[in-house]
Amino acid sequence: MTERRPENATYLFDGRTSGVLPKSESFWTTVFALFLIHLGRPSTKHVDIGIWSPDGDKKPFHYRRFSKLVNSDFFNLTANELQVERRPGSILPAFLNDKVLNGTAPDLLVPISSRGWLLIENKTCEHQVATNSQKLNYPEIITRLRKNACTSRYLLLMSHGATKHFNQACELHNELKDAFGILLWEDVLRRMAETDFDILGISKQELNSYTLSASSECEDW
Repeated sequence: MTERRPENATYLFDGRTSGVLPKSESFWTTVFALFLIHLGRPSTKHVDIGIWSPDGDKKPFHYRRFSKLVNSDFFNLTANELQVERRPGSILPAFLNDKVLNGTAPDLLVPISSRGWLLIENKTCEHQVATNSQKLNYPEIITRLRKNACTSRYLLLMSHGATKHFNQACELHNELKDAFGILLWEDVLRRMAETDFDILGISKQELNSYTLSASSECEDW
């Protein structure tokens, strides 16, 4: 049987490509965190990572780019500053006893200013969608942080080939508006290739092979 040609990042995550083994979401969260540190180094090529919104008018899959992350957002970022699966209330003294902020731990908390955070939830497995508590808590967390002058945004890191994640993204976008955005793994993989981030031991050609269908699914790709 001829192996199907990779089209999006789901082929990388679930091992549908020969020689590639499926990895846990925590593995890919760590890879992404290390990539942000890589972007923050002065010697790294300047690139941007799009922040996308789901376009519900063009289902099943279409994403409209409305903002971006750039190297300077992570300038001199260190591993000690990144918070993996930490509850926001545990690292923000003003919210130490806040039950809502201590009820959910994002996969990654990234500082973007002295009083600003990106709350990133990474989804690489199609069957692992956001829980009901996450869907309820994240909007409340963002609202509370913003009311207390903490710049914050909830970002869902996912592949554009994941149907269930797209549907949840539509729901979150309708509720949170500009406080919610999508980071596409296909976009991240192509920027890894561009900036010589080779921690995965995967060639640039192979990394780019997992982004082939993105141009037809994403506006302003």
